[in-house]
This record gives sequence, C-alpha cells and structure tokens, in this order.
Amino acid sequence: MILSQKTTEILIFVILTLDVLMLVLSVWLYIKYKKLFRGKKASDLERLVMSYIQDISLAGNEIEKIKNHLSDLQKQADGALQKFSVKRFNPFEEVGGDQSFSFALLNEENSGFVVTSLHTREGTRIYAKSIQKGKPENQLMDEEKEVLKEAIDKN
Repeated sequence: MILSQKTTEILIFVILTLDVLMLVLSVWLYIKYKKLFRGKKASDLERLVMSYIQDISLAGNEIEKIKNHLSDLQKQADGALQKFSVKRFNPFEEVGGDQSFSFALLNEENSGFVVTSLHTREGTRIYAKSIQKGKPENQLMDEEKEVLKEAIDKN
C-alpha cells in the first residue's frame, strides 16, 4: 500500500505529537518519583511500610473485637424483653370501670410472662404467669390470651 505525501506528513506529525506527549508524561512521572523518594533511604521506606502493616494488623484486631462485642450485644438483645401488649378490662359487673388489666412482656423467642391485676370490691389480686416460646405454663384467661397473642404478633 502506497501512501500519498500528504498522508505521510500527517502520520509523521501525529507520531511526533504522541512522542512529545509521552516525553512530557515521562518527565512528569520522573519528577513525582523523585519527590516521593527525596531524602528517603531504603531502610526508611521499609520502616514506613512495616509501620503501616502493623497499623493495619491492629485495626484488624480491633475490628474482630468489635464484631465479637456486637455479637454479644445481639445475644443480649435477643434475651431482652422486647414485645409488649396491655389490655384493660372489667371482669366483674359489680365493679365499675376497667380497673383490671393484663399485660405481656416477651423476648425475641416469645418467652417472658403475662401479668394480670384483678380489681374487686374486696381488693386487688395480681397474678404472673410464665410463657416459654409462646406457650403458657398455666391456664390463661381470655384477656391474657389476647395480650399474649398481640405481643407475639409484634415484630
């Protein structure tokens, strides 16, 4: 393939321009390299790199400690009472008002307790019933069943 003189001149100009750009880039990189290593000995650079490696290792250890602590906190949170429901009611017609109540407190596994306060003319009685994984250990009244279901349904 034979190129015309004009095409050859354009190609030479483009190649020379690229050569000049490459030369400028090389000089710029050389200057940056010299600035980076100015006054530094190989032992200084090695010490600096080793210091960075040690810092990274310490940071990794701290991250592991934080992960373990977070895991412990999650276990504690799972055991904490997180779900709550309350209902006021009137169990006896002779006593006016909704002065009696039941409430349920459950953890993430739906274990906890239901407390009921029954108010009568003679006094107030309070009952606590244990709940294990959503199942009561004792017979529950309707109101207690209701607050237990509401607490279990909460996320």
